[in-house]
Amino acid sequence: MSLQPRRRPPAATYARRTRSHPYKRPELTERRVLVEPDPSEATPELDATPSTPPPPTNKKAFSITVTATRLRTAAPRRKKPASRDGLTQLTLDLGQSLRTTCQDCGMSYHPSDTSDVSIHTRFHRKSLAGIEFSAAATTSATSSIVWRGGAAEAGAEVVAITASSSATEKRRVKEALEVVDSELGAATIEDPVLWGGRFKVFLYSVPTGSRGRRRVVGVLLVERIEEGFVAEGGEGGVRLGEKRRAVMGVCRAWTARDWRRKGVAIRLIETARKAFVYGMKVKKEEVAFSQPTESGGRLAEGWYRGPEKVRLKEKGQDLDVDTTEAAKKRDAILTEAEQPDPPATSFTSEGKGTGWLVYVERD
Repeated sequence: MSLQPRRRPPAATYARRTRSHPYKRPELTERRVLVEPDPSEATPELDATPSTPPPPTNKKAFSITVTATRLRTAAPRRKKPASRDGLTQLTLDLGQSLRTTCQDCGMSYHPSDTSDVSIHTRFHRKSLAGIEFSAAATTSATSSIVWRGGAAEAGAEVVAITASSSATEKRRVKEALEVVDSELGAATIEDPVLWGGRFKVFLYSVPTGSRGRRRVVGVLLVERIEEGFVAEGGEGGVRLGEKRRAVMGVCRAWTARDWRRKGVAIRLIETARKAFVYGMKVKKEEVAFSQPTESGGRLAEGWYRGPEKVRLKEKGQDLDVDTTEAAKKRDAILTEAEQPDPPATSFTSEGKGTGWLVYVERD
């Protein structure tokens, strides 16, 4: 009779066991079961002298290993939301010029980029019409209105912003200088330098027609200097000539395009001469310009030598501003009751330059 293993109860499962910790891995267990033959089943007797020895009656052991494992449920994969139309905007770069430059404001932008177009729209509006602020942002208890317009310039005013002005006014000045620096190609002046006491900003603003709103159409940034150089004109541009004493340096002079040739820049310079140093008026020959552009050089020469010497170039044609209404208005500014000093002609009479000063900006 063959040996059959003894039937055993079914192995215990671990499905219903409570876990001590929800994240504790189950322990692995191992059991060894020894199966012995049934003694009731006798082994048949063999002959006394068998031809072959009987097989050994060793006990047979069976090893059973029970391993507990934890079932894992795979998390369902998240499907990416499909595009509604399945279309993607692509741009082919074939070497062509993708950017365009605005002929009015001079800004270069990408016409197919909506963000670029939006930025250009805002900059274009500020460059042509001026920078619109609330009246409280340009005039407050800490600012100083240094000039108000008369009958010909009703509502216009010039405000001086210094290191002691409010934080709101300083933020407006920074926003205005961003437009000025971008249009003139000038480097940005950091706040610690701008509000360190050396600079003073003059804003020329006009009412917009909306209640409580004003528009800055002219910006003048001046700084305290000690010396300047006579501007030597020539085909190669302005060169530095003889050194002269100077007090006020014109660092930035900007006018919105729609307000140019209306005396805004001259009004700012004349106002700054009287308000830059408390209790004194800066002499005309003590004002220097910081390496001006071509249009800035014409402004400096015309302001210094008189309006009859100013010639502006617009769209490739020279315009004699003395024949325009804007020139008459500018001349009226120079011949007001508070008439400025007469043009200093000693430089030009001596043949030493064009008569106005240039200075080199400090870092």
